[in-house]
Amino acid sequence: VGSGGEEDVQVDLTPFVGLKQLEVTAVRLAALKGLDSLHRQLTHVVFRDGAVRSLDEVVSSWEKGTKVSWTALETLSCQYNNLTHLTPALGGLPLRGLQLSHNRLHKVEHLQGC
Repeated sequence: VGSGGEEDVQVDLTPFVGLKQLEVTAVRLAALKGLDSLHRQLTHVVFRDGAVRSLDEVVSSWEKGTKVSWTALETLSCQYNNLTHLTPALGGLPLRGLQLSHNRLHKVEHLQGC
């Protein structure tokens, strides 16, 4: 999923009922409609090039009042998002791989349990 840099782009993920892997480039997380119906089955997710402003936005996502639970997520990549800190909630994800290169992280913590 990618955009031409348009701020008001909405991407409907609901037709992709069997989706296991998702790559989002330059589309804000808030523009993804239907993520709440996929979060339990996604195993590999990539948010890059400004798709997220913070990892809190990913880990503690809410859509239509429902907390997104990443129960199947094995790998998460958030490259090139200008992230400045990690969230303690990362420790609650069942991750086997985490890619955070090309951000503005100065201190790496809160990875217990990953």
